[in-house]
Amino acid sequence: MKREHTPLDETRAGRIREESELNAEFAAHVFHRVDELVAGGLSADEALERARAEFGDTERLKAESRAVRTQARRRRARASRIDALRQDVSYSLRQFRRNPGFAMTAIATLMLGVGATATIVSVVDAVTLAPLPFEEPDRVVFAEMLTPAGARFSVAEPAFLAWKDQARSFSRMAAFTGWGATLRSPGQPRSINIGRTSHAFLDVLGVQPHSVACSRRKKTSRAKKPRSR
Repeated sequence: MKREHTPLDETRAGRIREESELNAEFAAHVFHRVDELVAGGLSADEALERARAEFGDTERLKAESRAVRTQARRRRARASRIDALRQDVSYSLRQFRRNPGFAMTAIATLMLGVGATATIVSVVDAVTLAPLPFEEPDRVVFAEMLTPAGARFSVAEPAFLAWKDQARSFSRMAAFTGWGATLRSPGQPRSINIGRTSHAFLDVLGVQPHSVACSRRKKTSRAKKPRSR
């Protein structure tokens, strides 16, 4: 017949109860030994002192007992998780055999959910979590002006020039502004963003502009042949 283990209480009250039981168990062993020594002719004080000497460092023994209980708790928790996983897999296989259509629908829904989650995480990582493509992006700050009520408004050119002349906490400063426009070219019109910056803008970001080589087609003319009559 297999012996069933008493489940260990994982709550704080359970841990306190286990500690109390551990202390009571060690005290019971000491008192039992004291009774044996007193029956052998020693006084109560002498028996207690000898019993404690025989047991040695009780705190070390308690620590070893706690370590054994912790290992047992971990083994049982691991076995419980494995057993729960086995039961879940077995139940899923039985449900799949009973209703394969519903199972395939659930699997497809799960795959779509996982794919959507992966896409969202990729977008968030690229937009929010990934570092900015600038040189030392943690040192780039955006300065703005606020009204007493906390509303934002554009920085005037004299204010920017004053900041640039008087600021000592920044190595370089630049200004920029942007607006939307419509690009009319052969084909459908497109909405584009246009920006205007000061000359130190690229130096602040630590980037270099892309150079585009433009080649112009040489126009050739061909002399007309004179008409002969």
